[in-house]
Amino acid sequence: MIKIQRSEIIPALILLTLSAVAWKHIPALQIQGEGFIYFTPSISAFHTILPLPFDLFAKIVFNILPALFKGQVFLYMWFLFIWMILTDAAFYLTVRVVTRNVFIAILTTYIFILNYAGKYDMFSIGGYQYFVQRGAILLPQLLSFLFLGLYFYRGFNPVYYFLSLLLYVFSIILGFFGTWFLPPFLLYPFFYLLFNLKRAKKFFWKILWTPFPFLISNLFIIMQSSFIPEDNIFSFVINNFMFTLKGILQQFAVVTPPLGELLKRFHKDALQFEIILGLTIVLYCIAFIVIYKINKNLRFLAATALCSLLVIFLLNVYLNAANVLNTFGSSRYFYFPFTMVALFWGLFFYSLASKGRLYFALLLIFCFIW
Repeated sequence: MIKIQRSEIIPALILLTLSAVAWKHIPALQIQGEGFIYFTPSISAFHTILPLPFDLFAKIVFNILPALFKGQVFLYMWFLFIWMILTDAAFYLTVRVVTRNVFIAILTTYIFILNYAGKYDMFSIGGYQYFVQRGAILLPQLLSFLFLGLYFYRGFNPVYYFLSLLLYVFSIILGFFGTWFLPPFLLYPFFYLLFNLKRAKKFFWKILWTPFPFLISNLFIIMQSSFIPEDNIFSFVINNFMFTLKGILQQFAVVTPPLGELLKRFHKDALQFEIILGLTIVLYCIAFIVIYKINKNLRFLAATALCSLLVIFLLNVYLNAANVLNTFGSSRYFYFPFTMVALFWGLFFYSLASKGRLYFALLLIFCFIW
């Protein structure tokens, strides 16, 4: 199904080892904050009919693990740690499939596994509830996106599409927060058509309908969730346009070192804040132009990553503005979008490095600093 060359096994293992070493302190953490909420039997009891609660995975886990781990907190943290490593491996495989490029997969995974903005708050503060509500759901969603990539690159075989949709529906059933990863599934087929129209003409209808089952199934599962505000997202954007725009740009800056560090220092000063947001737009536009000019085959992926980021950040503003717009470091709400951040900048640095030895040397310097 997925042909892994021998030459890429060692780099992939090195990446996963690096992830384990970088986050090796996680098994020694204690559960903090609201982490004990699911240990309460009345809360963790497994009972549901559609529409499903947005923390179903947490309810399942805490009907099983307490009987196995009892009061040994380090075992819970080892479970979290191992799942995180498996998610990193799934991220590598997914990027490997959708880009069909080992170097991009290695570079992108390197950026993702060592990111502070998305991973620290999700895994590294002892907030176990963040993981069971949100973080664990990314694993089946990445595998779903992997099969969607195989659907496009293996002659639009419906088996791959069915597996992709099945895994996606499964992930949303596990948790409402999986909705945050919906945009790539909607935008990938659109940009594939847009940038490959001549080649994809005869497959036009096979591509055009692919996003809709993801959207419809997602809406069906979460449509009565108490987490969704009364105002629909379109009304919210129209009535709060400038607030929404600034919120989206601010998140772009926060997840983009060194812009995030600058924003953290100057967010109380209106002038510097505006300058940094303007710099964010310029930086992402330049990066996209570089990818567009150098690698024709990567254009649709870069557009998918960039526009997916925009939509995910919009969801953040719409569903939890009070949290994300007061965060200038790590946030659990940046874990899902950082998959697209890593992909976008991985494509950029790969494009740059392909221009010659000097640029490759600059890439190595970047990786060392990162």
